[in-house]
Amino acid sequence: MIDQLDESLKFLSANGNQREKEIRNTTKLFSEWTSLKKLAKDTKKEISQQVENETKKNATNISKLETDLKSYI
Repeated sequence: MIDQLDESLKFLSANGNQREKEIRNTTKLFSEWTSLKKLAKDTKKEISQQVENETKKNATNISKLETDLKSYI
């Protein structure tokens, strides 16, 4: 959507309809979007070990529960 907005503003600028405020806001959005993607990547890297540990614990708990349920049947 940001790309579409950027292209629309470029089209308007090319046809003599300057929208300086909107262009600045779009540039700011691109910058913030890039920062957000970097933060998400860094956060994913930071928590990956914890997610892996929890996944292993959950798999163990599920298999234990399945075994317990089979013993009751």
